Amino acid sequence: LNATSPKDVQIPDLVGKTESEAQEELKALKLNYEKISEDYNTQQEAGIIYEQSPTYSLNYKVKEKTTIKVKVSKGTEKVKVPKVAGMTYDEAVKELENNKLLAEKVEETSKEIKEGIVISQETEANAEANAGDTVKIHVSIGTGIAQVVMPSVLGKTEEDAKKELEDLKLTVTIKYGEDKNKQNGVVILQNYPQNQSLKEGALVEITVNKLTITKNITLDLLELQGGTPLDKDKINVKVTASIDGGATNQIFNQDFDADEKTAKITIYGYKTAILKIYLDDKLTKEQTIKFTE
Repeated sequence: LNATSPKDVQIPDLVGKTESEAQEELKALKLNYEKISEDYNTQQEAGIIYEQSPTYSLNYKVKEKTTIKVKVSKGTEKVKVPKVAGMTYDEAVKELENNKLLAEKVEETSKEIKEGIVISQETEANAEANAGDTVKIHVSIGTGIAQVVMPSVLGKTEEDAKKELEDLKLTVTIKYGEDKNKQNGVVILQNYPQNQSLKEGALVEITVNKLTITKNITLDLLELQGGTPLDKDKINVKVTASIDGGATNQIFNQDFDADEKTAKITIYGYKTAILKIYLDDKLTKEQTIKFTE
């Protein structure tokens, strides 16, 4: 005769029961009992089952003679919290684990505490805790400001150098110097050397070669008078200029005979000058001068 096949039985819920209660219940269902560990547990008192495998689920059935494995609570173990402030994060985790505690990392910026060092702990040192409890530790990430590597912008134009540095999130200030051996308009000095590590937002100063250029301008006095001399003995010519985007200042003021044809003036600058030319205090002409042409 063939042996009777094992029946399906509803798996019982053993969590919260004593070992003897669990064993008796399993025996009645023709299931086997196995205790696989006995551990400290804050959820159940000593001697009470806190976990089983397979786990209980409504309408979940297993075959007779199946072994149900359980973990039994040893109750709550009391431990003292060690002092971990001032340790590295790894040292703090190890120290807490040696005292049967877990660590939860909270990152925090700090100007005073080096990156990777524990600034503080939320559970005070020597306080009593349950084994398995989690202690929050605040760990420095330094200033929290990213580091960038200073490039070399020497020989680059003012515009290109400024853009490259600002793209690295550095703050740029520009001053001008004069080096007749270098090309006009290029960077001749930078206050940090190439490859130096800087914090984002650091102030970088570059010096741009600004050779003063002399420009001679000839004014057509007849043109200013409309093509023919005015019916008067003298005319007054004034010129104001805004040089390289600076303030507007008067650079020329002189009287001429009405029949004079030209007047020469000299201006000094770097890039451009915007001239306003007045005839007898009346604005007659505006002219933009490029020093590099």
